[in-house]
Amino acid sequence: MTGQSGGSRFPRHWGRPAYWPSEVDAFIDRIEATVNGTAAPGQAVTAADVRAARFGTTRRKGYPMRVVDDALDAYAAQLASRRSSPPEAGF
Repeated sequence: MTGQSGGSRFPRHWGRPAYWPSEVDAFIDRIEATVNGTAAPGQAVTAADVRAARFGTTRRKGYPMRVVDDALDAYAAQLASRRSSPPEAGF
């Protein structure tokens, strides 16, 4: 999933409700910048932000909701564990 800005992070499908890819991609870009420590001021996200994220839907070449939701759950867990981990020695 990482490094996919501008491309397709997830498979797309037609005919069933799905998330708008551009919205999902933009939000995941923010998550990955947060994880990598490169988020612009005011752009970092928390695990709570990830859990609260909502996206517009389409029936035309969108990202399957379940696939995106599962990925967001993994990102939320990663962000939550980073926050609860003690700082590393020397930092």
